Amino acid sequence: MRMRRLSLVVMISLLASLASGMAAAGTAPAPVDVFVYRATPGGIAAAIAAARHGRRVVLCEYHGHVGGMTTSGLGKSDIENRGMIGGLFKEFVAGVKQHYVSTYGPDHPAVAACHDGYYAEPSVAERVFEAMLAAEPSIEVVRHHRLETADVDDGRVRAVEIIDRGSGVRRRIEAGVFIDASYEGDLLAAAGARSRLGRESRDDFNEPHAGVVYYDYQEKRLLPGTTGTGDDRLPAFTYRLCLTSDPANAVPLTAPPPGYDRSRYTGYFNDLAAGRLAGPKVFKPGRGYNPKHFDTLVRALSVAEIPNRKADVNINPRPLAFPFPEENVGYIEGDDAERQRICEHLRNLTLGLLWFLQNDPEVPEAHRQLARELNLPADEFTDNGHFPYQLYVREGRRLVGVATLTEHDITGRDQAVRRHPDAIAVGEFPIDSFPCRKRQTGDTIVLEGYLGMLDHITRPYEIPYGIMIPEKINGLIVPVAASTTHVAFSSIRMEPTWMALGQAAGTAAHLALRDRVQPRDVPIKILQQLLLAAGQVLHHAEPAGPHPAHNPESPLMLAGDWVPEDPRAIDFQSLPRIESTHAVVSDVSKAKGVNQHNYLVHHDGRYWAMWSDGPGREDKVGQVVKFATSPDALKWSEPALLTPYPPGAAPGSPHYGERTAEGLRWIARGFWQRDGDLLALASLDEAGGFFGKSLALHAFRWEGKERGWVDLGSILDDAINNFPPQKLPNGDWMMSRRRHDYGKRGVDFAVGGVTALDAWESFPVLGSSSDLKAEEPDWWVLPDGNLCGLFRDNKKRGFLYRSFSTDSGRTWSRPVQTNFPDATSKFRGLRLADGRYVLVSNANPKKRDPLVVSVSRDGLVFDQMGWLAGGRHVDYPHVIEHDGHLLVAFATHKMTVEVLRFPLEQLDRLQRVRVPH
Repeated sequence: MRMRRLSLVVMISLLASLASGMAAAGTAPAPVDVFVYRATPGGIAAAIAAARHGRRVVLCEYHGHVGGMTTSGLGKSDIENRGMIGGLFKEFVAGVKQHYVSTYGPDHPAVAACHDGYYAEPSVAERVFEAMLAAEPSIEVVRHHRLETADVDDGRVRAVEIIDRGSGVRRRIEAGVFIDASYEGDLLAAAGARSRLGRESRDDFNEPHAGVVYYDYQEKRLLPGTTGTGDDRLPAFTYRLCLTSDPANAVPLTAPPPGYDRSRYTGYFNDLAAGRLAGPKVFKPGRGYNPKHFDTLVRALSVAEIPNRKADVNINPRPLAFPFPEENVGYIEGDDAERQRICEHLRNLTLGLLWFLQNDPEVPEAHRQLARELNLPADEFTDNGHFPYQLYVREGRRLVGVATLTEHDITGRDQAVRRHPDAIAVGEFPIDSFPCRKRQTGDTIVLEGYLGMLDHITRPYEIPYGIMIPEKINGLIVPVAASTTHVAFSSIRMEPTWMALGQAAGTAAHLALRDRVQPRDVPIKILQQLLLAAGQVLHHAEPAGPHPAHNPESPLMLAGDWVPEDPRAIDFQSLPRIESTHAVVSDVSKAKGVNQHNYLVHHDGRYWAMWSDGPGREDKVGQVVKFATSPDALKWSEPALLTPYPPGAAPGSPHYGERTAEGLRWIARGFWQRDGDLLALASLDEAGGFFGKSLALHAFRWEGKERGWVDLGSILDDAINNFPPQKLPNGDWMMSRRRHDYGKRGVDFAVGGVTALDAWESFPVLGSSSDLKAEEPDWWVLPDGNLCGLFRDNKKRGFLYRSFSTDSGRTWSRPVQTNFPDATSKFRGLRLADGRYVLVSNANPKKRDPLVVSVSRDGLVFDQMGWLAGGRHVDYPHVIEHDGHLLVAFATHKMTVEVLRFPLEQLDRLQRVRVPH
């Protein structure tokens, strides 16, 4: 292994020096906020994430097309556990699926072949990426440009110079933050950041699979010849092909490529005879296994079907004749001309293999016929001879960062899961490295360097922010060529994971600019909070073990040496007190009105509160929804109408203030932040009971002070939710649903809300309410991507009930009574940016006093509890996390709307307090 530092081109002027002195170590404003080099999926995610936070972004791409490998032949998203990666990647996947549904109809074979959007034709993937970029007007995409130099002053990147590859025109770009999203690590090298190139030795990080390695992929064991010695070799580079089996769309090869030499491929005959082109020992979908190719020379290719009679075609690295290792020598550190020479050589080597399989007379005719079923597609890569643009650079430079991810971080079944306080994504793909050397004398099983799908030891793992931050260079974030060992990079190097890292990089760039700090100094908790709000997955669960809470039938939900045998006997008044600031948003006690159903959100730099406001007791004719805003959650604006008065139910109407089906009422249902809009949900129905047959859930959109709240109509008929929709790991939204007759039929969960506001499917938790009178359910995503649902029980048994879903809310385990006490009142749970869970509830089963907050590390068992408010009737809590604080809205005697605000550090002291009992 060699440590690389490229020559640094530094342009220093008096003006730049003055600017440096004025800005100190901070991130001063610049004509461009963020510069992203290379429009790989990671680069696209970084650019979009920064732009969505209001940043001006230049996204520079070497080719004329965006999308990197995802639009250059990699037709399937390499992800084994879909619940582990969310955010912008899930938006991309949803866009792919929507393209096929809207283009062909939901029942077309292409929709099934896209596997929910995880498989796509390159042109479709590019179209989706282009649409995502076009939706962000603050992104300038610069194509056909390459990086020339980086201007570094006082250890910080200040500017770059890029060159138009066609005209040769140079452009200097100054920016506040720079992001290197290239596969090669070109920007980090130009900036002088230290990097690794090649393989560490086994001794460097004590990694079992490091360095020179022979690994038997069938028997899962190391072979003789493994030395663990480090070197500068890289896994083989190839092209990932898109081929078609549709004769009407085929562009067959009519001649061998330049420099064709059949001797490069004749070793495949030996592989065929030795049985190395047989099927796998264990057949797994999505791995490019096509049974009709087993025991034929076409097994030199790995073929996975994608929509419209096309295939994602990889080059199978297991045969000993695999011709690509060592053909990439000199690529990473070569100049542009050298790289283009190597790309052209590898293109011809790839086409040569296809020509050999289709035409060589020594290849059996039946095998040639199979190979001729696959040809270049006429409708893909139309400006490049129907051949992919992007070389599959599986590994280039790797940053030496403030943290380094190693094999130990990503493997192991018995050791404890490694937690990172600065986790910003989760990786999950098995270690998988292509061979590093051609067949050596004595090789009979596998090529040196091949680590083929080590899924038996790789498990989901947290990725720390520090692997994207250089040791010393400031102003630079590196989400793709990140700081890992070769072995760890062999897992992290997947486009979905790189999109997650890119999204984190773009969000971190925004925070660096906002706070005028360097990327290494951004507030991690705020970064994590923003990522979670954007649907990112940051943590995962411990492996299933003997802990009883892992059993869906377990009642264990509250534990600790402070918990009595009957948790209902807790001395709630002796709980440790949470110190907080307090504000009253609305008080109608003097008017003998009702204020309840409180909800909070932070949007557009302000806190927003909404609630139900009505005459007399709750939910009578004429009840409306009101709202107020605040810059700091302390001083609130005067309450104003969010909904109008219901038709015929304004003050002075015949039934105003009555409980009768002859009049209508609005019920507040929460804020929903969707696609940048702030929506407020409210249900409308007859005020005769709970609920009327006209029950419908409406959405109102905030359109500024000029127009206020605009009613968008019903988004779900016969529905009242408990809390607004939340994002599932698969990209869908989900909320609870009670129909007007829920007392007989039980509660549902509504899933959808992606393609349209009113596009929902409902799934029951229980088919009836005979066993459980479930009211006002809540739910959250567990670290493993599965869902936990909680229910109050109106049969007043004094405990919460719990259910689980492993299929994104479609089916649920039968609710089980837990040992967590409850006063038959509304409660609210929340997963924090640091991975913990909080539950705000009336845990005293005797009365709705006090309001408490409970804390869990895994979303299953809560072992801390603290006192929030009490000494009076307090209920209807809603909780949000913002800027390192928790904010809790609640009602007193159903007549006031009040808000508490306290720093998250207040939760840390709870576990050190023993409550007497």
